[in-house]
Amino acid sequence: MKKPIDPQRVQDEIDAYFAELLREVVNLEWSKAQIGGDFDETEWVSCFESSDPAEQARRSQVLFPFTNAFNCLNELLRRASWIEHGHEPSPPGDMKAILTMLRQDGAMKSATEKSLAALNRHGRNTMTHRYPETNPVDLRLAILEFERIQPALRDGLDAWLRKKGYRLLP
Repeated sequence: MKKPIDPQRVQDEIDAYFAELLREVVNLEWSKAQIGGDFDETEWVSCFESSDPAEQARRSQVLFPFTNAFNCLNELLRRASWIEHGHEPSPPGDMKAILTMLRQDGAMKSATEKSLAALNRHGRNTMTHRYPETNPVDLRLAILEFERIQPALRDGLDAWLRKKGYRLLP
């Protein structure tokens, strides 16, 4: 028999992941500015491909907050799936299935689902699991897309969570 989720525990975890996501989005914005201009593509590629430790440090200042923010977002979405299921699934389920379920239930629009699926597959997963294959131009575009979809995603997810008795935004 599956044990029902503890609503307070789930809300506490949503709060913790969301607070960390917000911190990392601010860190990402700051670190992108260190690359130059409006996250200049030429400077980013040069920094990304450099073997100079100072340039590698600048690259890492972008990569860590992006990866951490994305992981926090995925964990928020995973908690939302627990709410929908009424229990913590085992195994936890893949992100594509979670995104589809949340879109079907109205937590996000189809365009957001498609963006997040592509970002997980071609941005986060490539960088995390197949780093030598990471294309810096594609990664830059993934980072910009991740930031672009945040406001609508947060609003939709918060509205959906509130219908379920939870919240994302204070």
